[in-house]
Amino acid sequence: MGVTGLAALVAVAAGAQPGDPLYDLKRGTEQTQLALAGESRGQTLLELASTRLDELRTVTGDAELVEQTLRTMDRQTTEGAAILTARAVATADADTLEDLAAWTDRQSSGLEALRAEMPGPAEPAFAGSVDLLQALDTRTAGLSTILGCASGPVTVGEDALGPVPGLCVTETPAPAPEEVPALPPVATGPSTTPVIPSAPAVPSPTGNGSPAAVPTPGTTPVPPADTLPTAGAVPPAPNLPLPGVPSDSATRTTTTPPAVAVPLPGPIRICLPPLATVGNC
Repeated sequence: MGVTGLAALVAVAAGAQPGDPLYDLKRGTEQTQLALAGESRGQTLLELASTRLDELRTVTGDAELVEQTLRTMDRQTTEGAAILTARAVATADADTLEDLAAWTDRQSSGLEALRAEMPGPAEPAFAGSVDLLQALDTRTAGLSTILGCASGPVTVGEDALGPVPGLCVTETPAPAPEEVPALPPVATGPSTTPVIPSAPAVPSPTGNGSPAAVPTPGTTPVPPADTLPTAGAVPPAPNLPLPGVPSDSATRTTTTPPAVAVPLPGPIRICLPPLATVGNC
């Protein structure tokens, strides 16, 4: 009879609402359920958070009970989401994240439906619950994205909702070496460079009667040998005029007559008289 009575009492307490005498028994039963949940603890916590949303509809007239119910719902939502997101990232389980996203949408819709019935003092707590569900929806979408990273899920730490998604690391392939175009083959035949013919020498009378040589194009003309300075020769000192003495070049002009070459007539016979001569030389 005692076991039957306890079971009946638990069944009745399951329908208790916040403020009822059997509500504490209901919460005690939930804690026992969590202790026996094992690996399904995260999903069990989300089911309890849904139960708190159902209870919220019956206590909208009491601001204090509304705030207590919202705080309990947020705590169960945060703890259950952290367990599920951590497991989904560790096992790369996209189905768990999809189930979590679907539950978040249902919970957000049910909570928004009660916005108009919320008492004024409970509005800050209500807004905090709405923000929590929005943050959970964003977190679920980000974790679903990093599950598709080529190098595996990338996270940047954890917070109350579990792993924080990072950015996928893309491996950039090394640039291919640039191909150097092949040079055209070099012709090895005879040279085709045109040869510029040198200009013929033009006879030009010079002082000694020999024609002057015309320099070949592309060469530097060389002066005659008699005009080149002799190595080691010291140029004559210039005649500097003395102060007060007129220079000879200022009073007279020296003119050198041109040299005339006179040819000698034929062979010349020269007779040297001996010391003693006989007859005509």
